[in-house]
Order: sequence, then structure tokens, then C-alpha cells
Amino acid sequence: MKYALSLTLFLFFSLGLYAQQITGTVKNEHGEPLAHVTVRALSTDQTSMSDSLGNYAINISSQDRQLSFSAVGFITQSLDVDDRQHLDIILQEDHVSLHEVVVIGYGAVEKKDLTGSRGTPVSGDG
Repeated sequence: MKYALSLTLFLFFSLGLYAQQITGTVKNEHGEPLAHVTVRALSTDQTSMSDSLGNYAINISSQDRQLSFSAVGFITQSLDVDDRQHLDIILQEDHVSLHEVVVIGYGAVEKKDLTGSRGTPVSGDG
């Protein structure tokens, strides 16, 4: 009897921790699916990532009310979950941040912080 009561209480409280699964699709402003978008529950830091078709699924607890969607080159967005089980989102490109970064062989720096020489492609009629 003690074992059955313990198991029942454990299952009851476990269901309360992850009460809901949210699924959806992440696309860009042209309707194309976005892969590798990080989906994060803001309250508990539970995370997931979209697949190559932009689909994601994340298990959230009852205390999670907002999801954050972020990807390189896109503006991070947060949305209220409410009681929805399916949540599609369109991420807007972050044009400013893409033009302000210079990629170098071992990292990246902002364009304004770059000093010294830098290479430029040479067209080949030579």
C-alpha cells in the first residue's frame, strides 16, 4: 500500500512538472522553413531546436508562459504560450547585425573594432 501511494504521488507531481508539449513550425519572412532555431522556455530554460523543415517540439512545465525563438541572423522573438499546443512563428531577418560583423579565421569581431590589414578577393585576370 505504501509503495502504491508513493508511486501515485510521484506520477501526479511528475505530470505537473511537464504538463504540456508545444509543437510548431519556424519560418522566415519569405515562408521558408528555418533549421537550427533555438526554442527556449523562459521560466525554466528548457530548450529545443527546429529541424531541417522548421518543425520543433518542446515539453514545458505549467509555470512556463513564454517561449523565446532565436537564430543567428534573425531577431529574437518571445511569444506567450497561453493554452496553445501548436505555435507557428515567423522570424524577421536582422539586417543590421549581419553587416556589422567581420568573420576572421579564428573568430569574429565587429567591423568597427577591426584593426590591421585585411584581405579582399582578387578577381583573376592577371
